[in-house]
Amino acid sequence: MKKLLFIVNPNSGQGLIKKNLYNVLEVFRGAGYLPSVYLTGQSGEAFAVAKSVAGGTENPYECVVAGGGDGTMHEVAEGIAAGDPLGGFDKIRYGYIPAGTVNDFANTWSISKDPTAAAKQAVSGERRVADLGRICAADSPNRNHGSNLDRNLGHTLSHFVYVASFGLFSGTSAHTPQPLKAGFGKLAYLMQGAGEMLDIPRHKMKIALNENTEEEEIFEGEIAMCVISNSFSVGGVLEFEGDTKKLCDGQFELTLIKYTDNVPEMLNAIISLPMAQKFRIQQENALTVRRAAKTIKITGDRPEWIADGESLGEISDVIITPRDGFFKFYC
Repeated sequence: MKKLLFIVNPNSGQGLIKKNLYNVLEVFRGAGYLPSVYLTGQSGEAFAVAKSVAGGTENPYECVVAGGGDGTMHEVAEGIAAGDPLGGFDKIRYGYIPAGTVNDFANTWSISKDPTAAAKQAVSGERRVADLGRICAADSPNRNHGSNLDRNLGHTLSHFVYVASFGLFSGTSAHTPQPLKAGFGKLAYLMQGAGEMLDIPRHKMKIALNENTEEEEIFEGEIAMCVISNSFSVGGVLEFEGDTKKLCDGQFELTLIKYTDNVPEMLNAIISLPMAQKFRIQQENALTVRRAAKTIKITGDRPEWIADGESLGEISDVIITPRDGFFKFYC
């Protein structure tokens, strides 16, 4: 019988997977798998387990399923990529059962929010392919997730499945206390975000898109928010339209909000951005920028970077590139 490892954050969202664990395991057994369950207790644990599985000389698991929020999904995917940098997703069937507060990844790929239905997608669904974002930095305080060194890019600090960001609202997911998430759901994020609006960040940055090519474009100045995404949903607020084939095209979507001391202009840019994207309004105001790019180089201050809802710490001199079609999963 094939073996399956189910890596679960039991505290994600409102404990949805715990309430449906028996049914989920029955789905796994019905698909011909012998499931084992690993319950995580702290940040980084899912990454370590997945890395150990993917990097082992004799991997006993044909399938690994992550259960939890976007952060758990990120840790397990990052662990597989770190454990087997050349082809971990070709050797391991990777599935995901969403049970977080926002579930951006699940929204993009139409993964059911019902744990039993999502379990069926994980073990019986179609193979999906997407680009995996690579975050490289010349130096950083946290290199747990990346050990490869590229002379041109720097240290591979981490990967991201659907979003990397800094500035306003970027750390909302990472810094909202778990009890608030469990008790108030999405309202907890709104509460945290409202607090951030009282002290809008400003980072002096230089952002170069497609450097040293005919498509090169540079933005320089104080940035309030920077979002680099490969998704149709970010934070449950930013929404994009398109076909999932767009998520395997070797490019990322860049969304910037520049900083200004003019409070009404600043607030207007923040409030109007999700509405413009939701209703596909293409025009930009003086503070917002939206672009598609293959490579994105960001230098200047050392903001806290967030990847798929997980903090990477304060880093500078970042280069973001796609690993074309590297991320493979089932749903």
